[in-house]
Amino acid sequence: MNYHSTIENKTESTGWHSLRVLTDTDRVFSLQFNHNPTTKELQQAISNIDGSSLYDGFVNENISIYDNVDLLKSFIVQVKLNPTITLAQYNTWLGTKQWWESAIIRYFVFKIALILAQKYNVSLSNYTETVVLGQVRNWIVTTDIKQIGKIFFNNSSQFD
Repeated sequence: MNYHSTIENKTESTGWHSLRVLTDTDRVFSLQFNHNPTTKELQQAISNIDGSSLYDGFVNENISIYDNVDLLKSFIVQVKLNPTITLAQYNTWLGTKQWWESAIIRYFVFKIALILAQKYNVSLSNYTETVVLGQVRNWIVTTDIKQIGKIFFNNSSQFD
């Protein structure tokens, strides 16, 4: 990463020089010097920045839809109980959920569809939501509930 140009150079009342600089990779950094730095000093300051250390104060968060297993199971049960569920009925059912629950279920349907296409040779050539939901619905309806539990939750007794 190399220094490209200075976006802003301002002298604080304390005598410090605050600069916002642009690198050749289009990253912007704020730097402070106790004097007006030369181009060589700016280049050295940029070279000393380790990209990985920029985020040292942040905690890695694991995000998983499997934090909501009961919600995912409720979708599978809903499909099993309504084997001819249409897109309109599905959307109505999603409308009874909180917005985040609806988003998780939609993502789960998307992931099931990808798995079906990759591992089970289910054709999704027309990727409309109606077609995808129909293929996912048909697979859930025709697949043993214990097998679904094993595939998606690594536990065949998930629906006992």
